[in-house]
Formats: sequence, C-alpha cells, structure tokens
Amino acid sequence: HRLFPTLKAPRRARGEAILRWLRRRALLRAGLAALAVLLFAGAFVGPVRGYALVPAATRRIDVVVVLDTSRSMWVEDVAPSRLGRAKNEIVALLDAMRGERAGLIAFAGLARSVAPLTQDMRTVRYFVERLSPNENRKGGTDIGGALRLALERFEATDGGGTQAMVLVTDGEDLSGEGLAAAGEAKERGIRVHVLGMGTEGGGKVPD
Repeated sequence: HRLFPTLKAPRRARGEAILRWLRRRALLRAGLAALAVLLFAGAFVGPVRGYALVPAATRRIDVVVVLDTSRSMWVEDVAPSRLGRAKNEIVALLDAMRGERAGLIAFAGLARSVAPLTQDMRTVRYFVERLSPNENRKGGTDIGGALRLALERFEATDGGGTQAMVLVTDGEDLSGEGLAAAGEAKERGIRVHVLGMGTEGGGKVPD
C-alpha cells in the first residue's frame, strides 16, 4: 500500500496509476543512465584546472659486450663449449634488455668491432650467434686492446647515461694491459664486468 497507495482505487484507476509510476521510473532510469554517460565522458576527457609540463628524467644504459673468440674458447670443459656457453649468457643478457643499447666486440690476438651501440637487439644477437674463432686474423688473447676498442665505441656516442662493458673470456691478462685499460674505464666512470669461462681443470683445445 505504501508503494502503490492507489491499490484501493478501482481496477482501471489502479492500472493507470501503476502505468504512470512505471513511466516515471523508466524516465528516472533513463535520466540516471544519461547522467552516468555524461560523467563517464567527462572523466575520460579528464578536465583539469591548469596544467604543467614536467620533464621526465630518463637514464640510458649502454653496454658493450667484449667477447673472447680465441681458439681456447672451443674447449668443452663447460657445456656445450666455452664459446657456446658464453653466447648463451650474452643472448640471455640481450633478451633482458629493454630500451637500452648494446654493442659487440670480438677479440683474440686482435680486436674487431662487430656491432656498434644500438637498440636493435635482434641484429646484435644475430652477430653473437655467428661468431667463430675461424674469423680471427691473429691468435692470442689481447684483453687490453679489446677493452680500449670498447672505450672508443663509447667515445663515438653523445655520452650521458650509464656505460658498462661485459668482458667474456677464458684468458689471463698476462701482459697487464687489460687491467690498465680497465683502470682507464674506471676513471671515465665506465664499469667493467668480467665473466670468466672455463673450469680449473680446463681441457684440450679441439684441433
């Protein structure tokens, strides 16, 4: 009775009253739906009182991978070989990079630039997977020359951001030039990370 106070009225009057109530309810629901649409549209447009342009600070990361491709990297004391394991680790690093730049240097007795600093990780990975000791023009392990070539790659950029080298090798720095080059990198704020490949027992170099 409180919902429909006209229930005591004649049937026709009750019907008309109920119909009028339903119509008012439908209009009310339609009005609320229209209001909700307007509010949603306003929220989507995002009205604000004034605005300010705030520069977003971005920090670029440049990494040059320096890979030893001397014949001793064919030793199989780590599976599938030192070189194969090194490639797997480098590819995993490249896959984890998002928005950074990577470059690639290969070395044995001489160092050579394989890929400049780039965000195209697919290309860098392509070169990594195809590196072989057969491409070396001179045997040996010139770590110092390789690190200094990496420093030159950084000098060719516009600077800024974080710079680092990842040296992957199984060789010893017998001449001390590698340590000296790493010192030069440190003075410039460039970190040198070393990933040594191989085991203490070692193994035979395949013929």
